[in-house]
Amino acid sequence: MTINQKTAIRINQDFKEKYNQLWRKNCLLRENEKRLEKLKPLEEIFIKVCNTVHNLSWFFYNDLKKQDAYYSYCLKIAFKVYSDGFKSEYQLKKMIKQEIKKDIEIRKQSI
Repeated sequence: MTINQKTAIRINQDFKEKYNQLWRKNCLLRENEKRLEKLKPLEEIFIKVCNTVHNLSWFFYNDLKKQDAYYSYCLKIAFKVYSDGFKSEYQLKKMIKQEIKKDIEIRKQSI
């Protein structure tokens, strides 16, 4: 998977902004709830989301690519999964698949 430099810069900036927002939110939660959750880095989650979208449905993947919405969609799902929190690798994969399958079904119904 290759992306041009402008897209990479934009994605990197989006990651930094959202990561900082989530980091602040997590700090507040830790102070208030006094519990730590193990969270994967957002970049790894983004890569897993991209691979899952690509593997689950070629039609959905191609539709997103045609609309130039693939990376923004993957980023949106990665942020949602990251902010919801997860306890294990299995739970992470399950959450990603559930979110993507929901969107695939919505897309199928709208066609």
